Amino acid sequence: MLSCTKTLAILLFCGVSVLAAPQRIAPRDDTVGILFCAAAGFKDCTPLAIPNAQCYNLPSGLDNEVSSFKMPKHVGCNFFANDDCHGYSEWTTGADKDMRNIFGQQARNDFWSSIVCYTTA
Repeated sequence: MLSCTKTLAILLFCGVSVLAAPQRIAPRDDTVGILFCAAAGFKDCTPLAIPNAQCYNLPSGLDNEVSSFKMPKHVGCNFFANDDCHGYSEWTTGADKDMRNIFGQQARNDFWSSIVCYTTA
């Protein structure tokens, strides 16, 4: 039978070994980082992690408010006029120049509600 002292020593040993070996959390590679801006010229910006290959509804403050954005060169995105990736859409890639004034058309400014992005690399 174990004594209280031996039991305590075993518990402390186990507790220390668990605490002494924390595991690193691997970075997520299933998201795409995009900088969305509510004003042209990259002003009033919010960085978002968009799930790769999944529809993403833009949050309040960006829904129908995006005027410029930046994304990595290895990313392509389809912007949609309506939530849940429905309605009129336009495709652009990070290989295109950063969109200082979204799609260069006033009609597309403050127009987008959802997005789906894909990594190409």
